[in-house]
Amino acid sequence: MACRHDAAYTIFEDRGRQLRAANQRGLQDALKRADCLVDLAGLTDDEHSLRFILPGSHPRFTPLHEVLGPPMLLRLDWEDMGVPPVGLAFWEKLWELLPEGVTVFACAGGHGRTGTALAAMLIARGMSVEEAIEYVRRKHCPHAIETRGQEEYLRSLR
Repeated sequence: MACRHDAAYTIFEDRGRQLRAANQRGLQDALKRADCLVDLAGLTDDEHSLRFILPGSHPRFTPLHEVLGPPMLLRLDWEDMGVPPVGLAFWEKLWELLPEGVTVFACAGGHGRTGTALAAMLIARGMSVEEAIEYVRRKHCPHAIETRGQEEYLRSLR
């Protein structure tokens, strides 16, 4: 049975920020409801998004708060089935810089990268690693956080 990742429902909410999830098929609909889209798989083009440039990996780093216009489009794409090259401090800072309202995290299938990013955001908000993994699988999709490597990455954040 195919999963349905409908960006209309909120997976997590705290301090005026709602985190939602979508896959490539739901991206267009998600944009209609979003104040911010975090593109985890290069689904948006360069004219309409800001590609995250990680500090230390490029001479220019554009802080998120300098990006204007709803919906804010951010890109942090990493290899499918892989893990992001960032630590807990990144996810904590991302939470601080997200606008109030709805932020949709999206990748191609809505499982691995999306689930990993959502769990990392929950960990950044103080949830334990195991609670975050279970929460994302229960609230979003049982197939979220697809690989052992993604689970190990999340455990490395604490």
